[in-house]
Amino acid sequence: RLRPIRVALYGGGGAPYHHLAVFSRLGFETVYVTDQHVRQGLLRGVDVLLMPGGGWRAMNGQLDPLGAEGAEAIQAFVRAGGMYLSSCAGSYDAAIAPEAFVKTCPTKGCLNLVSARVWNDQGKEWVGLQSPGVGVWTLRVEAPDHPVMFGLPETFEVVHYNGPLFDPVEPALEGASQAQTLASLAGLTPAFTPAEHFLEPGTDEVPLERTLAARGAQAGKGVVMAGQLGFGRVVLFGSHPEF
Repeated sequence: RLRPIRVALYGGGGAPYHHLAVFSRLGFETVYVTDQHVRQGLLRGVDVLLMPGGGWRAMNGQLDPLGAEGAEAIQAFVRAGGMYLSSCAGSYDAAIAPEAFVKTCPTKGCLNLVSARVWNDQGKEWVGLQSPGVGVWTLRVEAPDHPVMFGLPETFEVVHYNGPLFDPVEPALEGASQAQTLASLAGLTPAFTPAEHFLEPGTDEVPLERTLAARGAQAGKGVVMAGQLGFGRVVLFGSHPEF
């Protein structure tokens, strides 16, 4: 007998409310879990763990409460067949981050789930992470037959809010697959503000083509990534499709 898929929304940091609205409207069983629930093993009763965006000091606000025990519980959940689905900060959590960030947040070193490296990793504002900017940009579907992308047009707009861009890398984790780019950055819309134009006073004159976001679009950097770890699956959205 088929049963409804159960989705756990991590509420120990970040903003899962938009995700809750989407999944509830689609008929999924949803439940909030905190960092304490994760450490207590409550993920064994769900199919999908959703890590939202948002959080204090980049993703520290999500990772610090989990600690190494919680991060390792999430990794074990995925290896056993669970699915990790995330946006923005939740995707930073699971991707390969710069060493500078890991030194300030050791829990991050316990939660690598997919063979994708954060590309925007040269910044100073968030300890080795650099924001591309905020607003609406355009993505290009790179894997139209993948279930996550199935039925989407070749290009589509999505809201982005400081989140990561990715490069696939050779698998470094035992049991990890090669990461697949499902959608890449295709371009910026007039409703997008590159970070160089709002984080540093006096830099509004920076030409658009020299901004991090524009360079990411020119290089077609990944925004939606997928991979397998053990028996489980991982899907990272650098942007906010729930918006």
